[in-house]
Amino acid sequence: MQEIQDQHLISEKTRTSAEMAIAKGKEVRAFCWELTFPELSFEPNTEGEGIRKRERPGFDAMVGNPPWDKLEPKRKEFFAQYDPAIRDFQGQTLGRRISQLAPSGSEAWRLWRDYESRESSNAKLLINGGVYHHQVVEVNGEKTGGKPDLFKVFLERFHQLSRQGGRVAVLMPAGLYSLEGATGMRRMLFAESHVEAIYSFENWGKRFFQIHPSFKFITLAFEKQNVARQSFPAAFMLRDEGFLAYTEHDPDYRSVRVTSEFIQLTNPTYLSIIELRDDKERKLVERIYSSVPPLSKKLVGAGGWNVEFHRELNMTDDAWRFRRRDWLLERGCKQNGSFFTSPNPEWYQSRDGEFVSGVRYIVPEGTKYRVTSQKPEEQQAKRGRRGITVQSIAGYLLADRALDEQELPVVPGVQYVPLYEGRMVHQFDHAAKAYVSGEGRGAKWRDLDFTEKALVPHFYVDGTPIALTARAGFCDVTGQTNERSSLAALIPEGMPAGNSVPVVTTGAADCHVVWLAFANSIVGDFLIRQKISTHLNIFFVESWPLLRPGSQSSAFAELRDRSSRLCSITAEIQLAEPAFDLRERARLRAEIDAIVAGLYDLSPAEFACILTAFPLLDRDQPPLPDDFFVRWNKQGKPKFEPRSYVTRDTALLAYFRHRGIAPPEDLVVWYRDEVKVNMIDDEFCLFRMGPMRNLEQRVTEYSRLGAIAYIPSKAKKWGPNGPYQPRTQEVIA
Repeated sequence: MQEIQDQHLISEKTRTSAEMAIAKGKEVRAFCWELTFPELSFEPNTEGEGIRKRERPGFDAMVGNPPWDKLEPKRKEFFAQYDPAIRDFQGQTLGRRISQLAPSGSEAWRLWRDYESRESSNAKLLINGGVYHHQVVEVNGEKTGGKPDLFKVFLERFHQLSRQGGRVAVLMPAGLYSLEGATGMRRMLFAESHVEAIYSFENWGKRFFQIHPSFKFITLAFEKQNVARQSFPAAFMLRDEGFLAYTEHDPDYRSVRVTSEFIQLTNPTYLSIIELRDDKERKLVERIYSSVPPLSKKLVGAGGWNVEFHRELNMTDDAWRFRRRDWLLERGCKQNGSFFTSPNPEWYQSRDGEFVSGVRYIVPEGTKYRVTSQKPEEQQAKRGRRGITVQSIAGYLLADRALDEQELPVVPGVQYVPLYEGRMVHQFDHAAKAYVSGEGRGAKWRDLDFTEKALVPHFYVDGTPIALTARAGFCDVTGQTNERSSLAALIPEGMPAGNSVPVVTTGAADCHVVWLAFANSIVGDFLIRQKISTHLNIFFVESWPLLRPGSQSSAFAELRDRSSRLCSITAEIQLAEPAFDLRERARLRAEIDAIVAGLYDLSPAEFACILTAFPLLDRDQPPLPDDFFVRWNKQGKPKFEPRSYVTRDTALLAYFRHRGIAPPEDLVVWYRDEVKVNMIDDEFCLFRMGPMRNLEQRVTEYSRLGAIAYIPSKAKKWGPNGPYQPRTQEVIA
C-alpha cells in the first residue's frame, strides 16, 4: 500500500507477495475487516474524487466473548479419537501409546502431522505476522507471552478495531490481570486505554460454565484512549451476575479502587493486579508492600541474604529420564531406603539370554524429542531448536524388547533417586503423599500420616549426574481458593524436582528453612494467594513481599529452630529434634505465625482480618457448639454448616501472647468492633460464633474435643466417627 501511495505503481515483487498473502488468507479463511466494513475505515474524499481514510476509523462500541483456547497442537485431544483413555497417559507411556496408535507412515500419523503443521503455522502467523504487537513483550531481557492464547489475540483485535474514544466490553479469563504471559496485554490496556471496570467472577458450582468450579473470568470494560494514569473499580470472587446491575449506592455493591500507583507498587515489572476483598484490605497490603521489598530485590549489608528460583527437570522434556519402581525391579535393581541401585555390568552380562547391551539416543525435535537406536548424523547432533544437545543412554535392554525403539536401557552400577512431584509436597512436609498407581490425571496418591513418613515417588531418575543440596521447594499447582495456597517444604539432598516443584537457591542452608517459615506462614500465604489463580508461578514468587530477617538476628534463629524441627520428619532430612506429635507441630506452627506477624508489625486486629481470608481451614475438625460457616446455595439461601475454627483461634491466641496483650473476653464483639467482621447481625458474614466467646476458653475446649490446629482437611465436614475425638482429662494433663 505504501508503494502504491508513494510511487503510483505495483512492482512484480509486490504482486508476488500479494498473491502469496491472498493464497494464505484463503487457506486459513482470513477475515479482512476493512473490506467487509469499509465505512468504518474510509469516507468520501470531500476535496476530490475517490475516498480517504477516516481520521478516527473503527467501531464506536464493541461487545464480545472470544474463544479462550490456546492455539497449539493438542496431542491428547487429537489421539483421544483413537483411544479416549490416552488423557491419563504422560511422559514415556504417552509417547509409546501414540507410536502404537499412529505408526510412522500410517493414516493416523499423516493426519496428526497435517494437524500439527496447520496449528503451528497458524500460531506463528498470529505472533509473527506483523498484525499483533502486544502478544509477546520483553521483560528484564526475556520475552513473555508463551503459547498463543486466543483471548489475548482477540483482545488486541478489539482494541485495534475500536476508534479513539470507542468503548469495548468483553468477557475474558481472569488470567488477563494476573498471568505473566498477559503482560503485553496489560501494558496495552494501561497505556492506550482508560479501563472503566474489572469484575472477576468465580465459576462456583459451575454456575456459568461446565468447567472446573474454581475457574475465574472477568467482565472488562474500557475506552480506547491514551492515558497517563488509571483509576477504576474492581471486584473479585463474585458469584452472581446480578452484581453488574448494582450501583455504588446499593448495599450489596462492593469494590476496591485500583490505581496505577497501586499496580506499580505491588508489581511494577509485570503490572499484574492483586485480588482484594475491600479497601481496608487494600490499605493493609499497600502498607506491607511499601515497607517490605519483593524477593526479586537483592539485599545488601551484614546479615542480608537473597533467594532465586528455578526449575530442575521438566515432566515433558525430561520424561526419557524417568523410571518407575516396577521398571527398576524388572531390571534387577535393589531398593535401599528411598533409592534403587542397579547391578554392576557383570550381573547383566551373566544373563545374556535375558539382557543385551544397547544404546538409545535422545534427539530433540522442535519442542519435543524422539528416542532412537540409530546414532544421529553430526549435523543433527549439534543442537536442538531450544539449545538442547543430543544425549545418549548406554546400558542393558531386556532382550525381548531390544527392537522397540522406545525401550530405554538400564544403566549399570548407578543409584536411581526419587523425582519430586507437586503432590509429594505440603507445608513443612516433603513426604506428604505416596504414589499408588495410574498416570496423569488418573494417578492415585495416598496421604501419609506422620507415623509413616517415607519417600514413595511415582518416578526415579539416574542420580549419577545430579549434585543437589537440600533446598526449599514449593508446589506450583495450587489455587487461590484452596484451603492453603503456599505449600513449601525442604527437598532432600540429591533428589531432583520436576517442574511442578520450583526450588530455591540461596547462600546458606539455614536461609532455606527460614524462608520456609515465611512461605508457609499465614501472613505469607495471604500475600501470595491474592495474586494467583491455579499456579504459583515463579514470576508471582519474585514479587512476593516476604521478609528476610538478618541471619544474625534473634528472629532468624527463632524461626530457623522451629522450622528445622518441623522439616525433620524422614531419615533424609534430620536438622533438629523431629516434631512428629501433631499437637507439638501445631504449637510450633502457631509460634512461627506469631513471630512472622510480629515482624510485619501487624496489630492483632489486622492479623485476625488476614485469618478470615482462609475460610476452608479445619473442615473435618470437631466444632465448638453453635459455631457455623455460612454457605449460600444457588437459590441464594444461607446454609449453616458446623465448623471448627481451631487454627484461626490457636494462631490468634499465640499472637496475643507474643505481643503481651490480654486476649478479648468476648471474641465476637472484638471482631465486630476491631476487625470490622460482624458475626452478630451481618447476614452476609461467612462466620457465626456460638456462646463460647472467650478466646482462651475456646482453645482449651478445642483440645478437650480432640481438635488439632494446622492439619490439612481430608473431609468436607467433621463426623463423629472421624479421627479427631474427645480426649480424657488424663490425656490432656
